[in-house]
Amino acid sequence: MTSARLHQALSQELWNQGKYDQALTSFQKAADVDPKLPEIHLAMSLIYLQQKKYDEALAEIERELSLVPDSQAAPATRAKIAAAKPASAP
Repeated sequence: MTSARLHQALSQELWNQGKYDQALTSFQKAADVDPKLPEIHLAMSLIYLQQKKYDEALAEIERELSLVPDSQAAPATRAKIAAAKPASAP
């Protein structure tokens, strides 16, 4: 297992525990080691969405789509982000 995959596994565990900031840091380390590793940017976008950081979420989902153009989850996630973003506007 590569270092990036180890960080990805740790990130997933942290995310499952609700430790979002730590999970983001670990996902970022995985992306630094292997920026083309699938699903890292998708996961990061979902965490940002949970944190209502919509611009960051959109940036990460666009990275995921550039890496995995045929992703089934990425377009649905992008739609969730787009739907949530206007709802947060005053």
